[in-house]
Amino acid sequence: MKLQEYNINVTIMLQTKKSLNITTVRKEKNYLCNMEENKYRILVVDDEQDLCEILKFNLETEGYLVDTANSAEEVLNMNLLPYHLILLDVMMEGMSGFALAKELKANQSTASIPIIFLTAKDDKESVMKVIGLKPAKYLLKSMPKEKLIGAIDDFFTVLDNRKK
Repeated sequence: MKLQEYNINVTIMLQTKKSLNITTVRKEKNYLCNMEENKYRILVVDDEQDLCEILKFNLETEGYLVDTANSAEEVLNMNLLPYHLILLDVMMEGMSGFALAKELKANQSTASIPIIFLTAKDDKESVMKVIGLKPAKYLLKSMPKEKLIGAIDDFFTVLDNRKK
């Protein structure tokens, strides 16, 4: 049950005058708040602000916590430790996604944050360049929304299985 569903259920119970045990309500709310803390946090990095907002909306709808950045330079000024995944565009104005990924992998505090490249580039040269950086995945922006979300879900499923 999500926090929004919790609020709706409490409202329905109040409207129907069903008895509410306040201890039960507090326990349920604490459980739901702890669930919120256990969600995966994703950073979407793309110089196309509209695409960032669309990805943010779609991923948040699936239950992920999502932040966006519109440049590599912006990312370098952020605290990246809370993120479980970075979705990174390859071609951006200023510093490219390739250069940012190299810098993140070279920094001991950010080297372990997985990166999934999300790009429109599918030519052999770009793919080979990305593979050299050992990303978690290489996804195309042209993928249908369902496949893109599925690939991210699969990534976290594998991550969860490794933790067990």
